[in-house]
Amino acid sequence: MYFWRIDKLKQDLVSAPLSERHGLYYLLISMPMAAAVSLFPAEAAHAPDYVGAALDWAITVAGLLYAFVRNGGDAGRHFVQRFLAIGIVTTIRWVATIGPALIVVVVAYAYLLKRTNEEAFALFYGLWWPAEIFLWWQVGRHIRDVARAHYVKNEDGDRGVPPRS
Repeated sequence: MYFWRIDKLKQDLVSAPLSERHGLYYLLISMPMAAAVSLFPAEAAHAPDYVGAALDWAITVAGLLYAFVRNGGDAGRHFVQRFLAIGIVTTIRWVATIGPALIVVVVAYAYLLKRTNEEAFALFYGLWWPAEIFLWWQVGRHIRDVARAHYVKNEDGDRGVPPRS
């Protein structure tokens, strides 16, 4: 794994693709880095903001590891490609369905019941984290479906062992 030597990385990638494990390492670095941006809000933050951001980060790492296992772990194939493609499509579908529902519930709660912004945000995050976990579950389920349908033959010509259920 390389962090600075791009020429060596490129040479290695020309000779062979990343192993599944090395692809996971790069994702384990990039995804939490993206999620860590929320740890540094643009405005003054309070302790609950940092707790929420840390929970988002932890869910991201756990979800990524879950998806890797659903692809077959070390024995799986094409994890990074599957994760990126399935993750993007699943996220778009999730945003189009869960996102509006979440907003409607929170806005209705705030305005109809005359709740404060703090109470509305508490409800939002109380619903957000289970919805985020649901998204990761969906990504893992779809990756497992693809992995099961396309698991490779082993050297004996027998069908390999499909990823765990």
